[in-house]
Amino acid sequence: EIRIARAVALIQDREPDFVDANPQETVSQIVRTVEHLRETNPKSRKAKDLAVLWQDCVCREAGWDWVAWAEDFEDGNIAIASPDKQLSCIHDTLIRHTMSGFQKTSIIRSLFHKIKSNQPINSFGDFTSIGLIFSTSHLPYIEDSAQIPW
Repeated sequence: EIRIARAVALIQDREPDFVDANPQETVSQIVRTVEHLRETNPKSRKAKDLAVLWQDCVCREAGWDWVAWAEDFEDGNIAIASPDKQLSCIHDTLIRHTMSGFQKTSIIRSLFHKIKSNQPINSFGDFTSIGLIFSTSHLPYIEDSAQIPW
């Protein structure tokens, strides 16, 4: 919750009246904030908090869950996953790659809408290299949420 609060505060630095009440509007504000940070402070470490807020929006809107794998992978072991665990999104890759310019910021919104509307996501094409992992149901998960290394 601390990282979500920090992300909301980061958005409020640019948009003082912002309230995280509507996931779709929050995602739009995340996109605007990433664009603003790319122009003003492209190396901002605070942008990672926006990734947590984006993932929280996906969980609220699409019924995904926070998960942690029992093993630590290259990009960490905290992610969000679809209910059937067939698709997972690693913690901060999406925001990190849009901050660097590797991906366009529009992908933040388009991925959110695809997940929210339960549209199929191809492992190739627009959604490559953004932290999506396909078919993760076989990975060992930490079952006790108190053991997740937040």
